[in-house]
Parts: sequence; structure tokens; C-alpha cells
Amino acid sequence: MRAKSKNGVEALNVVMNRWGALIDQGQGVLWMISSIITAVAGC
Repeated sequence: MRAKSKNGVEALNVVMNRWGALIDQGQGVLWMISSIITAVAGC
């Protein structure tokens, strides 16, 4: 049980690290997209 849950936590950490890297790489693009969406919604 502990081994499985530990492996699950490690897998989750790996996934979170990958998401963090993707977010860091795409932060500028996401900011631009969110800014455009905000501008359109504001109109």
C-alpha cells in the first residue's frame, strides 16, 4: 500500500513538474491569449 501510494506521489510530482515546465515555456503566449480574451469580453 505504502509503496503504491509513494509511486503515485512520485508520478504526480513528475506530472506537476512537466506541467510547470510547459507553463513556464508558454507563459507569454498564455498571457497574450488571456489578454485578448479579456479585451474581447470587456467589449
